[in-house]
Amino acid sequence: QAVKSGWNAVLLEPMAAAFARLASRYSNHTLSRVRLHNAAVCPKAQKASCQEPTMPMYYVDFTNATGNWGTAQADARCLSAAGQHSLSEISSFSRSHLMKHQRMNNPYGGRACVGCSARLNRSYPINCLKFVIKHNIRSRDVRCACFDGDAAPHDEPRGAVDVLGGVPNTSLLVIDAEGHDDEVIAAYPLGRPRARPRRVIFEAKHLVPERFRAAVSRLQACGYECVQNCNASVPTRALGVWDAGAFASPTTLGTCE
Repeated sequence: QAVKSGWNAVLLEPMAAAFARLASRYSNHTLSRVRLHNAAVCPKAQKASCQEPTMPMYYVDFTNATGNWGTAQADARCLSAAGQHSLSEISSFSRSHLMKHQRMNNPYGGRACVGCSARLNRSYPINCLKFVIKHNIRSRDVRCACFDGDAAPHDEPRGAVDVLGGVPNTSLLVIDAEGHDDEVIAAYPLGRPRARPRRVIFEAKHLVPERFRAAVSRLQACGYECVQNCNASVPTRALGVWDAGAFASPTTLGTCE
């Protein structure tokens, strides 16, 4: 919606297929104000991804590269019958995070398996989704992004990409990192004047309480105030919305680079 309203944007998408769809969506007239990067903020200590060009990322394979089409409990085509098309776009640096979706899909098994049997004209058991994610998880190396901002472009074509280089200012930071939102918050230079967003929105529901509190502590230390779904102890809602305070001191901001 922000792009439709005329905002400039820097968008990161690590997986090739999803990135291709993103590039197609923002081609032509929007390309001049939308900067796309086929990269991810890698889960390392602050700024470490600038030294780590690539890292493996896990995803659910729908192409039968695993050879599971036709199997009784791991045919990924049956996910479509369960209405779980979005799983083809979910990826994470954590294999266990994808396995959470396995447990979420099990309740849809019976209905989905009947539909899958009809669609593929073959008989599937009512627990056809039992291993559909577990047995179709694969990994690929993705390019890491860093937030140097003032650094020169990396010399290596496959090196870590500096996503803030040349960006005049940032108003909104939206994070959906499938269980790693806290690490993006830790790595992003919230105290750098041109990079400091007025609002930060992140997906809290996948963070365990300890990591959620760490993200909240950093936002508070960097002068941000929660304005929606506020709970400093546990992630009670899907999204946390934080706005930059008006009177954050330069000394405080200096620790948030």
